[in-house]
Amino acid sequence: MILLPIKRNIWDVLAVCDNKGNCELLDFFNDLDSNYNSSMEKLMAIISQISDDNFGPRLLPDDVSHYVHKEEKIFEFIAGDLRLLWFYSASIRKVIICSHCFVKDSKRTPPLQIKKAIKAKKQYDTDVKSGAISVLDDDGGTDT
Repeated sequence: MILLPIKRNIWDVLAVCDNKGNCELLDFFNDLDSNYNSSMEKLMAIISQISDDNFGPRLLPDDVSHYVHKEEKIFEFIAGDLRLLWFYSASIRKVIICSHCFVKDSKRTPPLQIKKAIKAKKQYDTDVKSGAISVLDDDGGTDT
């Protein structure tokens, strides 16, 4: 699995990419309609806040972040109608892996969105065990 750094500080916030380095989360952000700019700014502020704080996301209120699937330990960040699904790295402390983002269109998180995040988490866990994780650096190269 290839991961793209979104924000690195006390906590690293990384996004899942495909095997070619294409990042669905980054594509979503780039293609987002301008009427979501305020929500996008809020979401980036949340990411910046958790990256810069020793406690990371643990002290965020439930209206900003909470479980969407407790058994698989999948969480979401909430900013307006935007939902970013994420999970903790099981192998590295203070690392958050972002699966993907979507626009909320119902009261509950759609099961297909949760399944997508669970699939990313399982792939991440498998790739960690096999040593198949690469993190893109600032120059587009990878660190393993």
